[in-house]
Amino acid sequence: MSEYHIGGQRIAKDFTIKIDEPSELCGTNKFANPQEYLLAALNACMIVGYTAACSMQAITIDELRIETEGDIDLRGFLGIDPNVKPGYDSLRYTVHIRGDGTPEQFQQVHDVVTKTSPNRFNIGTAIALHSKLVVGLVRSLRSAGSAATSARAIVPMSASRSSRKIVRMAGR
Repeated sequence: MSEYHIGGQRIAKDFTIKIDEPSELCGTNKFANPQEYLLAALNACMIVGYTAACSMQAITIDELRIETEGDIDLRGFLGIDPNVKPGYDSLRYTVHIRGDGTPEQFQQVHDVVTKTSPNRFNIGTAIALHSKLVVGLVRSLRSAGSAATSARAIVPMSASRSSRKIVRMAGR
């Protein structure tokens, strides 16, 4: 990602997300794989939501942890079985929260986060995804002078077998 815009202002960013796979999928297992990043991004977005919603109600959070898991059958991803989906059928997550709020206040915050988390919405709702393929010389968007938001990734890949992903993300 090189930049984003918020409130009419350009915010420069410069980071690289390193992606890997377990050794069973011909990776080196040194970094998270794309599915782990997907689940971590869901958790991180909701953690931001819980933090903001609690702050708006003057609730202090002492502990906040979200555990998300899902089953994915790699036969779909690898194209081995056309009857197997290439992704998750469902995801399950558990929110662990402790602080000075009442159970009713935490339930209200939970309801707000469930309704307003962008990543929860994007994962839980079918959204249009438009693809564009450009074949040819790959060059940095920054050197090309583009203002588009981009993400760079280092991606060793290949595979064969089913796996279960569990991502835990703690906040505060």
